[in-house]
Amino acid sequence: SGFAAQAFRDIRELKPEAMAQRAQEFCRMNRDPRPITLGRYDVLLEPEAVAELVEWLSYIGFGAKQFDERTSFLTGRMGDPLMHPRMTIYDDGADPRGLAMPFDFEGVPKRRVDLIQQGKAAGVVYDSAYARLHHTRSTGHAPAYDEHEGPLALNLFLTAGDAPRQDLLRRMERGLWVTRFHYVNGLLNTQEGLMTGLTRDGTFLVKRGKVAGAVKNLRFTQSILKAFSNILAVSREQERVADPAQGFSAVVAPALLIKNFTFTGQTK
Repeated sequence: SGFAAQAFRDIRELKPEAMAQRAQEFCRMNRDPRPITLGRYDVLLEPEAVAELVEWLSYIGFGAKQFDERTSFLTGRMGDPLMHPRMTIYDDGADPRGLAMPFDFEGVPKRRVDLIQQGKAAGVVYDSAYARLHHTRSTGHAPAYDEHEGPLALNLFLTAGDAPRQDLLRRMERGLWVTRFHYVNGLLNTQEGLMTGLTRDGTFLVKRGKVAGAVKNLRFTQSILKAFSNILAVSREQERVADPAQGFSAVVAPALLIKNFTFTGQTK
């Protein structure tokens, strides 16, 4: 199988032929996948894979409800280094590079909120109820469907790096190139950002900067805080990755080159 996706507010910006070619190329590369020894590998994560992990970080840690209940990895750590200094994550519902929506589902204008600033814990998002509890203002992050979820960051951005995207693959001496994840479970240990999930639609062994072949889909079990602390390079190109489970929700993400990402299982 292969995969490609695009998300735009204006249908005239879609490039379906390029998208189809990308999916077909991954499909061709993904023939005859082989098993591989489990363990730690350097990984190149495509923006779709990065976005899946960041959406889970948002769900378990970037809201005032999780912060209050002390299940968030940010609780008690504001100002502490949690990730690599190259990692800056923020939420901005007014930035047109995402799927901009200027107000939340209570009608409150959205404000930019820095969540991780140069690797350090920086903030959480609020709706009206949690803003009252904390004697502050809502940041415009009331949820769409279930008020019991608490405020959610739905317009997420990861700051771009300085590495051309094509160079990330060339930098790998031996590792894995992951197109995307699915069946991710981010609830294993929310205070440490421990998650598990499967690769999907193309996982490739890389040797000395070149693809050596496809490997069978793998299960990872990894603290994403630690993974995002082990950054080797960040691409300067970013992609808007829409979340089909939420309206007006997207992550604008670069590709990431990460060392020592842990894989614990694989498909038969």
